[in-house]
Amino acid sequence: MQLLKRFLNSTAGRAAALAAITTLTLSGCLGGCIPPISFSATLLNNVSLPQEIILLGAGTNIDVTTDLPQGVCNFPTQEQLQQMVSTYVPSFLVNLIKVDSATIDRVRLTASQGNFNDFTFVGLTLLQGDTRLPLGQASSSSGLGTSFQLQPDVPLDMLDFLLNRAPGECLNAEVSIIGKVPQNTLTFSLAADMTVTISLGF
Repeated sequence: MQLLKRFLNSTAGRAAALAAITTLTLSGCLGGCIPPISFSATLLNNVSLPQEIILLGAGTNIDVTTDLPQGVCNFPTQEQLQQMVSTYVPSFLVNLIKVDSATIDRVRLTASQGNFNDFTFVGLTLLQGDTRLPLGQASSSSGLGTSFQLQPDVPLDMLDFLLNRAPGECLNAEVSIIGKVPQNTLTFSLAADMTVTISLGF
C-alpha cells in the first residue's frame, strides 16, 4: 500500500491516474461505469425463538412482537469492504475510489432445525438506538416453510453504521410473529443480500 501511495504521488503515478480518469471521462461513464458490488453476508446463525414464546407451549396461538435472543453482530467490517473494492477496481485507482453506500437489499431466514410452517406472518426490524430499520414482512396462510425472504420497502443504507461502529457492536433485532408456537424446536439463520456502490472521488 505504501508503494502504491508513493507511486500515485509520483509524476508517473499521477500521469497514469490522470490518463485513466481521462479515458473514463471521454467514454462518458465517469463515476457511473463502476458496477455495484453485490454479496451475501450471514448475520446470524443458530438463532432460537425467544424463551417467552417457547414457554407459552406448543400449539398456542401467538401474535407477539419481541426481540430475538441474540443481537445481530456479523456485519461486514471496514477491512472487508476495502478488500471487496480492491478486488473489483484496478490497483492504481484504489486510492481514488469512494464508497457511496452499503445497502441491505433483502434478507433470508432459513431453518436449520424445524421449520416456519406454524407461522403465517413474520416481520423483522433492526434497532439502532432510537432508529428503527424495517427489514420487511412475509405472510402465507399455509405457513412460511423452511426458508423465506424479507425485503425492505427501500434498501437500508448501512454505510454510516459500518464505518463508525465500535468493535463488536451489535444491533438488536425485533421480530413480530403471528401463528402458533411450533411443535418442534426451531433454530434458524439470517443472511443478507447487500450491495456496495462505489465511484471515483477526487
